[in-house]
Amino acid sequence: MAIKQFNGSYIIAEDRLMFRFSTDDDMEFRLWFTRFITLNLLQAIHQLTQLSLERQHRSEVAQAVQEFQEEAKESTDLNELYQEASNLPLGQEPILVTGINLSEAENMFSIDFQLVGGQNLNIKLPTPAVQSMALLLNQLKQAAQWGHLAAVTEPRSKTSAEPVSGATKPSFFH
Repeated sequence: MAIKQFNGSYIIAEDRLMFRFSTDDDMEFRLWFTRFITLNLLQAIHQLTQLSLERQHRSEVAQAVQEFQEEAKESTDLNELYQEASNLPLGQEPILVTGINLSEAENMFSIDFQLVGGQNLNIKLPTPAVQSMALLLNQLKQAAQWGHLAAVTEPRSKTSAEPVSGATKPSFFH
């Protein structure tokens, strides 16, 4: 399942993001991201990207490379018209994401979305796709005026960022 497009919108009445993505095989997944999930996902992407770069470069060089990549991604056009898919495996209505697990190995991210009702959805994305996803989520976070992670997760977030055979895997639950 290769990701074709990401789309998202802030829904004021729900104080959530409706995040959806379509695949090359004409499937679309619709998810609800809470503030907690969104901010933790963004933090985890940033940390894993940094750790990945540090495995390849000295810390100072890795930081500079990450800043350059983030600046380059900001020029990405997020106004491309989203093409809905006809197959909705999770249904028409978005499903609430209650937890996430991320890991990264060899510039490939694995994101497990834990869904309400005990379901699990896993996607695998190369680093550039994850950076595009993070760019979209950052713009939606700003539109929602959600602020920063520290104010939201201090007592509730549990992170493990220790390398495990070349991979890191922070876990976040809501």
